[in-house]
Amino acid sequence: MGRWMMASVAWASLFTGGVAAAGSVDAESGYQSAVVEVAPPGAFVGGMEVLPNGNYAVMYAVLNASFQVEDSQVLEVSPSGTVVRPLCRPGKVFGAFLKQDPGDPNTLYFGESTRGNIMGIDVRTGALSFITRAVFPFDLAIGPDGTLALSWAFDFNGSLISIVRDDGMLIDIVQSTQASGGVEFDADGNLYYTMPGSGFPPPANSTEVRRLTASQVECASITNKVWDASEGALLGLVDGGYGLTCDDSGDLFVTDSVLQQVVEIDAETGAEQIVAAGSDFGGAFTYVRWIPGTHGAFERFQPQSGGTLHCVSTDFFSFNQVVRTSPQRPELATSPSGSIPVGAYQLTVTGGVPNGVAVLYLTGGVVGSEFAVNNTTWPAPLFFGLDFSGGPLVTQVLALDGNGEATLNSANDGGASGTFGMQVVTGESASGPLYGTSNAIAVTFE
Repeated sequence: MGRWMMASVAWASLFTGGVAAAGSVDAESGYQSAVVEVAPPGAFVGGMEVLPNGNYAVMYAVLNASFQVEDSQVLEVSPSGTVVRPLCRPGKVFGAFLKQDPGDPNTLYFGESTRGNIMGIDVRTGALSFITRAVFPFDLAIGPDGTLALSWAFDFNGSLISIVRDDGMLIDIVQSTQASGGVEFDADGNLYYTMPGSGFPPPANSTEVRRLTASQVECASITNKVWDASEGALLGLVDGGYGLTCDDSGDLFVTDSVLQQVVEIDAETGAEQIVAAGSDFGGAFTYVRWIPGTHGAFERFQPQSGGTLHCVSTDFFSFNQVVRTSPQRPELATSPSGSIPVGAYQLTVTGGVPNGVAVLYLTGGVVGSEFAVNNTTWPAPLFFGLDFSGGPLVTQVLALDGNGEATLNSANDGGASGTFGMQVVTGESASGPLYGTSNAIAVTFE
């Protein structure tokens, strides 16, 4: 955490009048968040990774009153926050990062900024192996072919991104007059990096998010070409960029440690949206990892299984949390539920697009498993669980309020008894864009 040690002290000095309580986190509409403590109060988290078994690897240092490291350790922590086992004790060092080797489930890369060592941790035995050394390592990206790209700095007057050769030698490929920032490869070998602004707190929109193509990375590593950081394609701007990751669709996620936000940037269009934000003083978001899901996409109002963002939230002194953010579908319910007798009943929609719409479908039934419908005007597939073999029987557009909710009061007149399927699609308007569907429910009209 090198340069962030002083920044964290400055951060704490902005909040006087007592120690901040563990901060709550608000997910933006279409997402949901859960929080778990992963390190004790007073610990200084210097790395977080999601292991292949779903547990966390967390590195933290214990400091004394003079902000000197008394001890540090890397622990395996369960998703509920329980310590599973110690992985290793790297000594009296500040951590910079932990990165899982995607090609080897038993290797975890660890960088520390006290001595500048980058090590490999054998997660089976805790044994440390030396990889290379820099002065102030900050982050490490691992390419689809196993290439290691290290973000690091000599001092506080500039930074570098370097390819790490098998023999530990560094090949500089990017140079910057700014502080070191996050780095990440996508599945195609394109390299993304942040260029943080100077000062604390940094000026608004002072952190640039940029990209070098895979061919530019290859050119630099073969010909010793060193790109100026400003030559990478500019994708977006945030205030205090810290962590950086991307999902399988190429969207980037940047933790803004100043505005206490996780920002999604579309790498193709540059469009930005907030995924999660701290409530009141929710702590600074630092390390971030995206883990793919099994069903759906990591977009607003998609199924929860569309993937998960794991972000460290900390005030550097009193709490250390991992915030898990995943998509959240709208919900559809009837009252009474299941079987509706003749007479009045109520249908409710919650968790839809605020001030948008929910298009209600009533069809001949519910199918066993959902199927995806894709359209280029939608940011993600729509998943339906309805039986459309007989065609939609009824569609109705419901206006949603500022909380994304609507209530429909209706009546069963007994004229159309039987079991039917119901599901809603939520979007900005009935003509789109459309974002997601609720679960399909079966309702029997008596």
